Amino acid sequence: MVLAGTSIDATALSRLVGMVYDCALDPLRWEDTLAELRGALRFSNAMFTIWTAASGRPLLNVTSGIAPDYAARLSEFGPAIIEQWGGPAAIGAFEIGEPQVLSRVRSAIEWPDSSYFHEWIAPQGISDLMAVAITRERDNYCSVGFARHVSDGPIGGAEIDLVRLLAPHIRRAAAISRMLDISAVTTATFAATLDAAPTPILLVDEALEIVHANRSGHDLLSEDDGLREVRGRLVLPTPSQSQALEALLPHAGRQESGLGNPGGIALQRRAGPAVLHVLPLRYSPFRASLAPRAAAAVFVAVGPARQLSAGDALAALYGLTPAETRVLAAIATGATPAEAARQLGVGLGTTRTHLLRLFAKTSTHRQAELMRLAASLSL
Repeated sequence: MVLAGTSIDATALSRLVGMVYDCALDPLRWEDTLAELRGALRFSNAMFTIWTAASGRPLLNVTSGIAPDYAARLSEFGPAIIEQWGGPAAIGAFEIGEPQVLSRVRSAIEWPDSSYFHEWIAPQGISDLMAVAITRERDNYCSVGFARHVSDGPIGGAEIDLVRLLAPHIRRAAAISRMLDISAVTTATFAATLDAAPTPILLVDEALEIVHANRSGHDLLSEDDGLREVRGRLVLPTPSQSQALEALLPHAGRQESGLGNPGGIALQRRAGPAVLHVLPLRYSPFRASLAPRAAAAVFVAVGPARQLSAGDALAALYGLTPAETRVLAAIATGATPAEAARQLGVGLGTTRTHLLRLFAKTSTHRQAELMRLAASLSL
């Protein structure tokens, strides 16, 4: 089935998602992946960037479709780029994973006030920009950006919807890449790279049998705190967490783009909360060649000791946006949609939209079911 307004069908979408996940283990593939993404979306250029929060200076910037002289000048426009999008406060309010279109954020009549417009946007014939925040940390944030050439018409809903589908997968790939802290891996270096990583990493098959654990992974399992090895099988504390993990594993007939929540699986541990990020290995020849017996790699991001709230747990378990998490927190206390809207200072229609998305993501149908789900994860 072709997605409306694009040439993308489910198979092509899974191929794009697979290319994104290959970048988790080989960041050098980002340039080719961006080229495929912008081609599918009819954008003239694309960027994958990690910025410093204060100055907008790129720490990492991979581009596709940008002439070298324009790419070289990007670092000059850090503050101007931030202002073009409405300033630090506006950018900080953009929802993680939600595509933002410049013409919808700021009126086009305001654009010429910027040197970024006069010296970078206009000379390239760019008519509009799309950006999506992938991660936002204290000191930096990661984003993906696209530019639309004037000859390709306005950015429409189909492109926004497709980027919205891809964003969680890019988020997972970026998170895993940061945990490995590598430039690239090969079949020959994969095991050594895993063993050298400070992050606990477990390779599992379709039945959650542990095929390999790195040193940090062995240490974590030996603590018997949140994650356990039972007769060689990886076991999580609750059935819902185990089901979420199984939903992320490759199975016959399941395409990679249809895998479970890319946001991670939250666990409460005595030593502090952890989030599991799962990278499927079977869908890509590159990833499959790295560990032929394994179906997936499980990366365990361990945080400092603190109590994990039900909202945090559900957000990580089901890939909830911050706005959806806030609505869930209100509903979990017994508030009606109207009461939740008043508490959060948003419209009733907006609250109902978030509630419908919560039902879809958590496979629930009534507010009472959401309340029971939140209560079950008050860890």
